[in-house]
Amino acid sequence: MNIFSVILFAFIGSCLGKLFFAYIEFENNIDFRKKLLEAGGIPWRYLLLFICTPASTTIVDHSAFKGKRSLLILTEIFGAISNGLFALSIAYLYGDSVLDSSYLVHFFFFYFGLVSLLYLSVYDLIYLAIPIKFTMRILFASVVIQIIIFTFKTIGILNSEIFSSIGTIGNIAGFLILYLGTFGLILITKEEGIGAGDADINGFVGLMLSIPGGIVFMFVTVFVGSIVGLVYAGILRKIKGVIIPMVPLICIGYTITIGFGENLLKLVTTTALIDLFI
Repeated sequence: MNIFSVILFAFIGSCLGKLFFAYIEFENNIDFRKKLLEAGGIPWRYLLLFICTPASTTIVDHSAFKGKRSLLILTEIFGAISNGLFALSIAYLYGDSVLDSSYLVHFFFFYFGLVSLLYLSVYDLIYLAIPIKFTMRILFASVVIQIIIFTFKTIGILNSEIFSSIGTIGNIAGFLILYLGTFGLILITKEEGIGAGDADINGFVGLMLSIPGGIVFMFVTVFVGSIVGLVYAGILRKIKGVIIPMVPLICIGYTITIGFGENLLKLVTTTALIDLFI
């Protein structure tokens, strides 16, 4: 995977970010929907131009997007960054072997996770909330698929290396540890700054990344969140009362852990052992 592939993925991510923004607003914002329908809806030609054209251009001067351009640009940039990081992670993890049939299954498996988290991130950026129904659907579908693959592998129907890291005890353990761990944190904090939706999303990520990937993901997400929080607080020049959307941080943590999680785990454990004996 070369630099062109990374740029291509970043472009696809920017298009997905804008598409999700328009869809989420159309489904949840009555005023937005009304303005679009008053203009006769979005013709396919306009929709294609809207998705494939930078959000900073005049193509989004539609009355429905009035006052929303900054947020639209933000979702576009985030989509590009998350997809670009995903391409780098996959390239680092598999190299040129990503085009092999066995790795393609893993690629689409991980990309399903990224697209789901990107949708949830855009929703969180717009409303500072999590769509519970969508989250429960992807979580339920993922759990069912993992259990089916695990069952088939146990009884000997699936023995291919293609499914070596899918439908394992590690995947199920990742889900349970991250879901129950987050749920425990909710009980301790009494849902202050974290809710049931966060437990569902973390459980979903644990299911995708398995163990120890899920544990590494938590550390990466906290680290990225700390940096973003400090920068954002510095821009606002205040610390208390600063609200930061959590799902975009989870999405970034997920993409980084896919490719670099194993090396990060080795770095952390090696550093810990060195500190133990010094």
